[in-house]
Amino acid sequence: MREHVALKPLSAVQIRSVFGDNLRQLCAREKSVSKVCREIGVNRTQFSRYLSGEAFPRPDLLLRICTYFGVDANILIRPLPNQSTPTDPDILSQSLSRLASYLPGTRYGLTEQQMPSGIYRIWRRSFMWPNYVFCTVCRIWRESGLVHFKAYEPTSTNLLYLDGEPTLPERRLGRNVVMRQYRGFALGVNQSVCIMTAPPDNATVMRVTCLNPGFEGIPQVFSGYCSLLRGLQPGAVTVSGAIMEPLRVSYGELLGFARRKYFYTADELPSRLARYMFETPIL
Repeated sequence: MREHVALKPLSAVQIRSVFGDNLRQLCAREKSVSKVCREIGVNRTQFSRYLSGEAFPRPDLLLRICTYFGVDANILIRPLPNQSTPTDPDILSQSLSRLASYLPGTRYGLTEQQMPSGIYRIWRRSFMWPNYVFCTVCRIWRESGLVHFKAYEPTSTNLLYLDGEPTLPERRLGRNVVMRQYRGFALGVNQSVCIMTAPPDNATVMRVTCLNPGFEGIPQVFSGYCSLLRGLQPGAVTVSGAIMEPLRVSYGELLGFARRKYFYTADELPSRLARYMFETPIL
């Protein structure tokens, strides 16, 4: 029989200290603390109190912090696991340059004109429910010579069957949905844009999205396909059509887009979008 070991409860001071240490480690991976505060929507002075261990956030703000960094609420009471330092962008740039040297005539740079930095909405067939199209909001920005990508999707624990259809029961009940962060980078491959993404945790999930500008004659809207790098599974989609369109919205409007439903049937989509997702052959 496994012996039960009672855990010693942490005091409020200890919780604030652990949370502050964890938050400083997470912020060290970002461009600046001010940027983090803007994207989370928290006062900079109050955020500094979290970093210093003087306070910890209320539950709704804690959820926004966890969602932004792709972690869970254990950051309140458990130190972050020792992790290796994130790959230096310069090392990645050098690796891409070396790869280009093996393929004469190939360039991997992606200019602002080819894909502008900003907020986008991306559509693709659901890998889990092929009769539905999945939609989420993503961000493209440039830093240290690389073009970065970040998006959030609901975790699989939120995706349950209801009469064979995807649903988010937490959303129906007015609760917040747990989201998983996907991060990666974009490359220019000949005349196309190639985006490689994966979650920051240990999940063995990777996606490659290849896009070209000019969907339906609209230069700023990209279309192509998204491939899920995994073994073939009966009844599941591994390669899907994908469309990526820029969103020129305010922060408040962006939250509205992000909180909309994630799954759409063909009847709920504009006709040209539905045709591309369900009728255009990918392979």
